[in-house]
Amino acid sequence: VDVVALRARGGLTEEGIFRIQPDQEACADLKAALNADPAATGGCADAHAFANLIKVWFREVPGSIFGLEQARRIADGELSDGAACYALVEGLPDLNRRTILWLLELIYDVCRHEDQNSMTPQAMTIVFTPNLVSPPDSMDPMLCLQLNKRVVQFAEKLFDFWNG
Repeated sequence: VDVVALRARGGLTEEGIFRIQPDQEACADLKAALNADPAATGGCADAHAFANLIKVWFREVPGSIFGLEQARRIADGELSDGAACYALVEGLPDLNRRTILWLLELIYDVCRHEDQNSMTPQAMTIVFTPNLVSPPDSMDPMLCLQLNKRVVQFAEKLFDFWNG
């Protein structure tokens, strides 16, 4: 799933894109169609289904897209500014780095239409951050909330720096 498919269905201007949950059966059908043929859309015209599959893709990445050591640095809150956050991304393996840069482009593309879709950079980072660093299943729920808060802060600093 890419921005082209999302854009073709009016997703960049769709109110609450990435927040509104689509029909789960339509999502499952679309996912199956795309897994069988990445160029297929299964006849799905629902932009929310495409947006949901982008989130699902990030959620299903095993572990953290940042890797264990960099995820620890994010979780510890040791990155004090956007430049440090961007340096962390620059130090990732090529595929991981390009994936994060792709996500930043997506956030930028969606936020360019904020007046129509009501999605701010903060809203977009809140939507995606739970899928970027995966806490262990055994982690205390309160610690998970704290981790998510730090990942949101990291993502906001990163986006602001990258977009600046």
